[in-house]
Amino acid sequence: VFDERTGTFTAPVDGFFYVSANVRVDPKDSRYLRVIVKSSADPGFTDGAAHVIHGAPASGSTYSQPRYDTYTATGVMKLNKGDQLNVWVFNINESRTVVPYVVDSSSGFSVVCLKELV
Repeated sequence: VFDERTGTFTAPVDGFFYVSANVRVDPKDSRYLRVIVKSSADPGFTDGAAHVIHGAPASGSTYSQPRYDTYTATGVMKLNKGDQLNVWVFNINESRTVVPYVVDSSSGFSVVCLKELV
C-alpha cells in the first residue's frame, strides 16, 4: 500500500518484492550521490537490495558533471507484512557536507509483489 502523502510503501503481505526508484536530482553540485530504497526492518543502510552510487565520496576525485542527473535503483527485497519502504537520497560534496538539492517531479517509485510467502 503506497501513501502518497509520505512517499512510504507498506508491504501488505510477507513476500518478495521488486522495487525501483528513478530519481532526478537538480542541481547536482556534489561529487557523490547515493539513492537507496530502504526497508524499515533495516535500522541502518545495509540491506542494499536497491541502491545506486555515483561518484566517489573521497576528496581529490576530478571529473566534470552536468547540473542534473538521473539515477535508477532496482532490486528484489524480502519484506514482512507491515515493513515500510522509503527512497533516501544522499548528496555529499568533497568536504563531506550535505549539499542542498531538489528531487525533480519526474522521479518515480515502484513496488511489485513477485511472490507472496504463506
